[in-house]
Amino acid sequence: MAEAATLALTRLIERLRMSPRERALAVALVAVLASVWAFAALDRAQAARDASDEAQAMSLTLQQAAEARGAAGFRTAVAEEARKVRAWSLAGPTLPIARVRAESELLG
Repeated sequence: MAEAATLALTRLIERLRMSPRERALAVALVAVLASVWAFAALDRAQAARDASDEAQAMSLTLQQAAEARGAAGFRTAVAEEARKVRAWSLAGPTLPIARVRAESELLG
């Protein structure tokens, strides 16, 4: 779009009746506008890259949070099973002692 606008301005300048000095100034102005448009395009591209990087970082953070919740859920499940084993072992000699020890070691 910037190239098309620059070309249109350049053609307009060529059609206008101007002195060579005025024409040179107008062409210089078009060149300045073209560079401003180019820098604006670069800035938009950098902003898009930054937004993409930020979205990727957010995704990674959410993934890590989900993994942490999963690990916490696993620890909770192990603790619950260990409580059941202890309760069963207190109720009577229905479970082997080795299993109670193994469950206790899982809890740390």
